[in-house]
Amino acid sequence: MINITYKTLCEAFLDMHNYNETHTFIENADNEINITSEDLKSRVLKILHYMQYIGVKPGDEVVFQIKSNIDFVHVFWACLLGRIIPVPYTYLESERDKLKLLKIWNNLKNPFLATDIDSFEKLKKFIYKNDLSFKLQGIINKVIITEEMEKLDENVEIILPNESDIAFVQFSSGSTNDPKGVIITHKNIISSVREAVKAMKISEEDIYLSWLPLTHSFGLIGTYITPFLARLKYYIMPSNLFVTYPLLWVKKMSEHNVTITAAPNFALKHVCKYISIEKDIDMDLSALRIIIDGAEPVSPDTCREFNEKMYDFGMKNTTVRPSYGLSEATLVVTTPKCPQEFREVNVMRNHVKIGEKIIESDIKNDNVISFVEVGACIGNCEIKIINDDGEKVGDRVVGSVLLRGDMISTGYYNNPEATKNSMDKYGWYNTGDLGFLRDGNLVLTGRVKDVIFVKGENYYSHDIENICQQVNDAKFSRVAVCGVYNHKMKQDQVICFLEYDGDVEMFNDISLGIKRHVIKKIGIGISHVIPIKKIPVTVSGKMKRYILSQQFMKGDFDETIQKILS
Repeated sequence: MINITYKTLCEAFLDMHNYNETHTFIENADNEINITSEDLKSRVLKILHYMQYIGVKPGDEVVFQIKSNIDFVHVFWACLLGRIIPVPYTYLESERDKLKLLKIWNNLKNPFLATDIDSFEKLKKFIYKNDLSFKLQGIINKVIITEEMEKLDENVEIILPNESDIAFVQFSSGSTNDPKGVIITHKNIISSVREAVKAMKISEEDIYLSWLPLTHSFGLIGTYITPFLARLKYYIMPSNLFVTYPLLWVKKMSEHNVTITAAPNFALKHVCKYISIEKDIDMDLSALRIIIDGAEPVSPDTCREFNEKMYDFGMKNTTVRPSYGLSEATLVVTTPKCPQEFREVNVMRNHVKIGEKIIESDIKNDNVISFVEVGACIGNCEIKIINDDGEKVGDRVVGSVLLRGDMISTGYYNNPEATKNSMDKYGWYNTGDLGFLRDGNLVLTGRVKDVIFVKGENYYSHDIENICQQVNDAKFSRVAVCGVYNHKMKQDQVICFLEYDGDVEMFNDISLGIKRHVIKKIGIGISHVIPIKKIPVTVSGKMKRYILSQQFMKGDFDETIQKILS
């Protein structure tokens, strides 16, 4: 059994010389870069020297806009060794992301920007284009260009942190227009990783592989820092490589006898789609024992399909482990404690309101909604389910999910009001998630903000999305369902967005098919089915339904709706 005794991440980094480790970064199908611990340390110290030379001091923040995973981890460790605060943020693709980056910049005390020349030029063009040149003055002299980071030698002053110091600040890439930075300390990470290692019975023989973005704690802590602290072999591949070639993920797992990996639900579905197309695949996944399935609602149908597709390659049906975690809890909160096939829980659809006791069903029909158990609490965590009056409820009663423990963040960076509102006086953090406990195992039913109210009944966005995807014409598209309040009708309208790049005029049949199917299945009407080229998602794969709701209310889709109706 692995025993992690480090107090800080820096202790683990400086302990590398005691281990013969190679850090492997997959660049593409044919190219892997192996970095020795000696080379890793040498480059990290040079980068720290450069950052100190240009004026970055302990307590300053460095916002990451770094495409390369190799550059990312080097800058990350350099920050930690200088007691500088890393602020990883999703790599800027959309204008919305760029605007949010500028908002984040204003929330920091003395920020610097780490990026490459090309990315910085694109950011400058965006700033000039949108008449935001006044913002540039505060950035232009505080840029750490990755191509220039190794100008100096390794003779640098290392400033070691305490366990209570900030390891990094995690800003969400979605869910709000007012981004809040979650404070994650060294103690948070060490405690969380230690308990996750115990819960998943991770051993010295385990090998990790991940394509998850390092800008999010699921990838950074879950599949990079965890094997680093546990002194395990790991492989890191670019996220965009997985998106364009998802089968490379499973092929590399076969090639390197990988035992542990992680993926959100959409990624399993993505692999299933491509594995049905490609022929004559030679893989052996018999070594693979854990796929941590989290970051978004887990679909039992997707788990089942993935198990069936991977069975021919030797993957065990106990490999997919639906789990629950969030940035405010550092990493994992619940996970199955032993190998088991995922557990589907079928519940009567009209008994999932807050405060109601669920009624399970042995059969699946239109009156039943299916959920998946996401396991029991890991060792450093407590969980409580409460009703709308703040009272703790019993087993199998739906309510708000509250957490408490060493892995819970101390608050939001430079945001005392949000910090104060996030916890009660007893240290319980309200996650905003809904669910119930079933013999000690958590079952998530949805998010408070994703509940849609229609004719006095509660409906979950993801449930309606799953029903929409049963329609053949929409089967392989991503669907997002939102509730938009109609002030005239004084109730929520159900709006469905479907990823579609065909002819809008030919979309009417698909729209009618979805509307009829949803009415038949659950008896509610969808006001509009709207085609959209790309449904916005966060870096961890969660759909940004709130953006679609805002765009709908602003009238951004009015012209599209008229084309469909005409």
